[in-house]
Amino acid sequence: MADFTGSPTNPETYPGEDEIEEGVASLREDQPRILLMGLKKSGKTSIQKVVFQKVSPHETVLLETSAKMQKCDISNNSFVQFQIWDFPGQLMDMFDEEEGDMDWDKVFTGHGAVVYVIDCADKWPPAEAVKRLVQTIVRVVMTPGDNKPKNFEIFIHKVDCLKSEQSQEKHLDVKKFVEEELNIEIRDRMKCDPSLQFDVRNFLATSVHYHMTSIYDHSVFDAFSKVVQRVIGHLHDCITALLGMLVTRCGMEKAYLFDVLSKIYVAQDEHEVTAQMYEVCFDMIDVAIDISAIYGCSTNRLTDDENSEDDPAATMTITNPEEYKGATDVGDFPFDSESCTVIRLDSKQVLYLREVNKYLALVCLLREESFKKIGLINYNVMQFKKLIQEMFEVQHRIRQSTPQE
Repeated sequence: MADFTGSPTNPETYPGEDEIEEGVASLREDQPRILLMGLKKSGKTSIQKVVFQKVSPHETVLLETSAKMQKCDISNNSFVQFQIWDFPGQLMDMFDEEEGDMDWDKVFTGHGAVVYVIDCADKWPPAEAVKRLVQTIVRVVMTPGDNKPKNFEIFIHKVDCLKSEQSQEKHLDVKKFVEEELNIEIRDRMKCDPSLQFDVRNFLATSVHYHMTSIYDHSVFDAFSKVVQRVIGHLHDCITALLGMLVTRCGMEKAYLFDVLSKIYVAQDEHEVTAQMYEVCFDMIDVAIDISAIYGCSTNRLTDDENSEDDPAATMTITNPEEYKGATDVGDFPFDSESCTVIRLDSKQVLYLREVNKYLALVCLLREESFKKIGLINYNVMQFKKLIQEMFEVQHRIRQSTPQE
């Protein structure tokens, strides 16, 4: 992880033009950025730590308030490759022209998305947070050219402290507050620019998405999955089509393609399932890894000893699955080409997990009667794996042929 130096008390030491250019220079031409923004203590860094660095949610209470802008490279697989720029909340004050000379055009130049976090456990209504949110949207729209974030994701965060009906109320409140603040912004700053007014309203209608999130449940992983899917764009559409074909031909009810390390899903088929069933599919990855950690074979235990073939214990490693909870490299996981897990549910449904490659796992939900055709299922899964591998190879060739500046 790289840091951009800055101070929370002296705006003049915030990252300026040189630091921003350094961050931009570190990007490949085709590598997107996800910009994490919001007021201080809204939960931005906690989200990044829990989703991508496998920090326990309960440990995030020990995190200090971010005083620097941090850049984190996410390179879990050929589909999930991007940078996360985590902006300290104090930096949002520099939207006011009298405070600092941050070049926001450089910040927002580049393919990717903006994730703006609002703390719904803080004072309500969140007037300051919404004000900065609308200013951020306007800045994105005003950034010259087409090479800028195409999606703006609003995380209404820390909903674990709310009841379900309160959560829905907060969602509607934020949408109303954003519309009201946008009207004020148009009245005060854009009344003489009808074209900008149209662009901002069109961006709000087509590119802004709302998510209710918490690091204490699956919601933040679900939300970030949707963010990543929009960032990878056409690749997501291709994988979704392949999953749809797999589901149809195997009589499945649902299929997800999960990134094993972060447990965000790169794609899913178009069939709807309940939130509880998504959580079961999500948790299946942990179950598979924990079981493999206990009973899986370790290649470093294999020897040429003649007795090893007759003694199963000679090739069996018993380990503690807790060792893998904080793993941040896919190589640390007991997950390989032989990984396969089947779980039968009381609902007469079957959860079926298969390794696609060392980065990705296919998790499927199907009825018991459909699972009886396991030969057909395995054949179609193998064809799916081959197609995914071909997509990897095409993506790699494109990147190799792209001239680097």
